[in-house]
Amino acid sequence: FVINYEEGGENCILHGDPASETFLSEIIGAPPFSDARHMSME
Repeated sequence: FVINYEEGGENCILHGDPASETFLSEIIGAPPFSDARHMSME
């Protein structure tokens, strides 16, 4: 019996973070977007 529970702990400017997430994609070394959403990370 397996339960997979994932809570949204990533950076998101909609939640008040200063920049977008940088580690949720296959893009190596992707810079964070300041004051903008990074759609490929979401």
